[in-house]
Amino acid sequence: MTLQSCIERGGLSKPMLFMTRLVFLIFFWFFSFTSFLYFFTSLVLFLLFSCSNPFCSDSFFFEMLTIKSILRTASKSAQLVTKTARMCSSEAPLITFKEDKIGFLVLNRPHVYNAWSYDIYDILNPKLEEFDADPEIQAIILTGKGKYFTAGNDLKKNITIPAKKHVDRIEACVSRLIDMKKLFIGAINGPGVGVGTTILGLMDYVVASREAFFTAPFTQLGICPEFCSSYTFPKAIGNLRSIEIFVGGKRLSVEEAKEWGLVSRIIDKSSEDEFLQSVVKIVNELLLKSTAPALLECKSLVRNQETKDMMHVVNKRECQGLIKLFCTPEADKIARDFLHRKSKKT
Repeated sequence: MTLQSCIERGGLSKPMLFMTRLVFLIFFWFFSFTSFLYFFTSLVLFLLFSCSNPFCSDSFFFEMLTIKSILRTASKSAQLVTKTARMCSSEAPLITFKEDKIGFLVLNRPHVYNAWSYDIYDILNPKLEEFDADPEIQAIILTGKGKYFTAGNDLKKNITIPAKKHVDRIEACVSRLIDMKKLFIGAINGPGVGVGTTILGLMDYVVASREAFFTAPFTQLGICPEFCSSYTFPKAIGNLRSIEIFVGGKRLSVEEAKEWGLVSRIIDKSSEDEFLQSVVKIVNELLLKSTAPALLECKSLVRNQETKDMMHVVNKRECQGLIKLFCTPEADKIARDFLHRKSKKT
């Protein structure tokens, strides 16, 4: 029954209806929010709804639920912006936090284009395990702070530890990503080099900014593919295109990456906050379309145990190749020449 019909039947007087609206609005505000900002927004929305038809419209309860839904969305966006703002003062190489059904992993080394150092792996590996075991989390988002998603592994920092120790960290990280039950989402905020490209093959959904591009010139660096890319890339884009990237050093535009099936969606990036909010909105839309059990089952079927077993074998094989190549004079010379050029620039 609509409010109009209720009035016509004499059930409520117009002034009483207006007061009822106001009481319900305050009730929803009181139990949903506590800050002045949300109260002010509630009042504005109330007046907008009321002025269009002061005492009666469609369903009153529908209006109240709509207002509450709008305010909840605003609340989540504000909370995300607040947490993103806090990241600016953090010195941790990887920032992690949880918001509703999503776990966030933010690469936080913008001064070196978010290059992956061994201490990033030290934080990332246990956090992946923690998020994947959390029953409240349904998706995990990986993104970067600043202009770059990541410039790949940090040669300057990683060269200070034995090759095997560094590669062991890579192997453990990839192993966790292979076995991950939750959706692993890439929020590619900018260019992805090396691991920033190869990790795409381990992601379930990739949203990239229009400024992104991808490159992984491994043979030019004297090393080989990692992050299971020697398996996931040929499977996704074919052998010829994979060789073009890994050996030929092809720089893949974001449009090409989408056309080749490595990126799901491309969106504009007006600011870091707005980009991440847009990705969160997309992910929430995905989660709303599925129940949690169905989502887990779907992923387990797409990446079944047979596929996982094969990927674990590939992961070990790639890591063995990295250890072998890291110890060659050629790779050592390339790394030291690179660091020498960097020191001259600074």
